[in-house]
Amino acid sequence: MAMAMAMEKPTLQAAVSPTSAARRTPALRALACASAIIKDIGVLGISIRAGLHTGECEVLEGRGSGIAVHVGARIAAAAGPDELFVSATVKDLVTGSGIEFEERGTHVLRGVPGDWWLFAVRIASVPETKAP
Repeated sequence: MAMAMAMEKPTLQAAVSPTSAARRTPALRALACASAIIKDIGVLGISIRAGLHTGECEVLEGRGSGIAVHVGARIAAAAGPDELFVSATVKDLVTGSGIEFEERGTHVLRGVPGDWWLFAVRIASVPETKAP
């Protein structure tokens, strides 16, 4: 699972590497993690935009790399402040979970071929999970 976030006030961008918990856990845990970060960091007056996509990742020089990481970062860039966007792939993986999504249409992701269906996650609908 690749997860990317972009923060405003101050500006910061980060990509979770494939060796992190986001890569080793199912989509539900990645959604819970991103949702918790958005909620918790908001208390500090910082707005976050997050994006999730799943796919093949590589580790190059200790950092996450590959098209899935790139797509996750582009999905995060499409989200607004305090929003979590996901690809249709992630949405499909959690079908039946009760998590609510709002369709945000197709987007062209810079550097990624084709049009991508993106969905905003209703943060309040994401169940909290505890770390193992």
